[in-house]
Amino acid sequence: MELFRRHSDVIDIVLLDMQMPEMTGVEVFHEMRRIRADVRAVLSSGFAEEDVVVRFGTKELAGFVHKPYRMADLMEAVRGAIEK
Repeated sequence: MELFRRHSDVIDIVLLDMQMPEMTGVEVFHEMRRIRADVRAVLSSGFAEEDVVVRFGTKELAGFVHKPYRMADLMEAVRGAIEK
């Protein structure tokens, strides 16, 4: 979050996980949205996409990649998010 606060003007996309050490992915995402409303996020999770996307809101996430994933899967999710 600290890096995003300092560099939100140059960050185009973020990769989030549902479970992180200090905050959940949902908490981080909503905090980032308070700082910059148009931030795009790709969510990575081992949980089913349907289960986690509802926590974010179906229109808020720019992409999803299911863990474990291949680099090609991540790149596809990032490309899709950038094109949105």
